[in-house]
Amino acid sequence: MFFYVQEGLNFNSIYDSILKNNEPTYIISDTEWVVGDLHNQLLNKVPNYKDLNLLLGSFDCDYYKREFPSVNTIHWPTFWFNWASLLLGNEVDYTNAKYENFTNPFICLNNKSNILRCAIIDNLAKFNILNKGIVTWNKFRDCKEGYVLKYYDDSFRSVDDDFFVKQDSFIICKEYYNSLFHIVGESTNHVPFITEKTVNPILFKKPFVVLGCKGFNKKLTDLGFEPYDEIVDYSFDSYDDVETRGSILINSLTHLTTEKDLNGLYKKLYPKILHNYNRALEIIKDINYIPMFVQQCVLNWESQKIQLNPVQSRWQYFINSTNIKK
Repeated sequence: MFFYVQEGLNFNSIYDSILKNNEPTYIISDTEWVVGDLHNQLLNKVPNYKDLNLLLGSFDCDYYKREFPSVNTIHWPTFWFNWASLLLGNEVDYTNAKYENFTNPFICLNNKSNILRCAIIDNLAKFNILNKGIVTWNKFRDCKEGYVLKYYDDSFRSVDDDFFVKQDSFIICKEYYNSLFHIVGESTNHVPFITEKTVNPILFKKPFVVLGCKGFNKKLTDLGFEPYDEIVDYSFDSYDDVETRGSILINSLTHLTTEKDLNGLYKKLYPKILHNYNRALEIIKDINYIPMFVQQCVLNWESQKIQLNPVQSRWQYFINSTNIKK
């Protein structure tokens, strides 16, 4: 049995199916980190985790071993490189992204106000650079995860891109083209889960830094991406406390607001920017980054000539887009 889960899903139907069937169950959560909901609404109700498997779009880490010791977890940490390249390509021709005149030192686009994004915007206010770049702050629901804003007043901030209505992460606002550096607040502080928020600036040939879980940027360098240490003090990445990580990160970026030649800085960084862009394309084209479980599923579906659902078709497309030898 395969179940594809997403944020906000009611797990009652999955729970009922698990109890009624003896066959192995595969729960797929590659596009969203929904483990908290998954645990509270499903796993703590299932009396026996036997033959229960989770496919997750994140790196393996101690969190899963601690929270789900009896569940088999399958990890696809580079999933969003494939998926974002397709979705972003449907909106713009990112392969020909060009920048001619930077007028803003940084841009920071935020949807839900999770703890990571709170740490970013609060420290942008603390170090008095909030209004030196382009910063959005949407208030769809309260999801601050206990973070108490000390310096920012939590007011709504937007650009003229209709994001508040469409909530489309692949809308590229006009301010993106004249902003040099992208400050990214990832989706979860619990595990290293790469999403389109990280992948988009790489594909769009834009220098960036990510505030994610502890060690998130180290995971990127382990994948072969080069850090922008000409700009960022990456020591922030090693601290446990998110407020400390946010403070060290944003403090290290204040110099950007006094940079006189943003265009010249981009040219200086361009060898790294291009390397990171090409590295993303290498990952997308390398079938070895697609879990063997996913590859075997697609082979089975193709041999059975079954009608594929959208998620199954997505997996098939990713595999067929790699540099596999026919």
